[in-house]
Amino acid sequence: MKKYLILIGILLIAQGIVSAQNLQNKKANTDKKVIKTSATSKVNNFSTYVLKEFNLEVKTEDEAGSFQWKDGKDLAESYAQGWRLPDKAELDCLYKNKDKIGNFKRDWYWSSVRVGDWNVWVQSFSNGKQFGYSGSNSAKVRCVRSLKK
Repeated sequence: MKKYLILIGILLIAQGIVSAQNLQNKKANTDKKVIKTSATSKVNNFSTYVLKEFNLEVKTEDEAGSFQWKDGKDLAESYAQGWRLPDKAELDCLYKNKDKIGNFKRDWYWSSVRVGDWNVWVQSFSNGKQFGYSGSNSAKVRCVRSLKK
């Protein structure tokens, strides 16, 4: 009888641990969602991460390749529905939350903010520094959009 009580106790503890893990997994996944959006008559499926405190939705993957600034900006905006390059402050927010969002390269990423006639703000995702970079150079693109209030 004592063995059965111990076994039941162990099973109840194990059930509690599994339930707690499931609850934690559900909570971790509440910020993530898959968005299906259409642009130029084709359906694009991609995963996004929501930074609620910044009212910002971020694609969890870079656009394939590296782009000159204008091409990257045009590509981001081609998804319509508010997708764009992040501004300078948003780009820094992405850098500070890169582990939550995921899949960033140790590379430079474009912002939407110009510096003078020829340069645009970029941010290094290896050290976090922002600086002006010629728009004719290539950098990575990560699309964002503001959440509706």
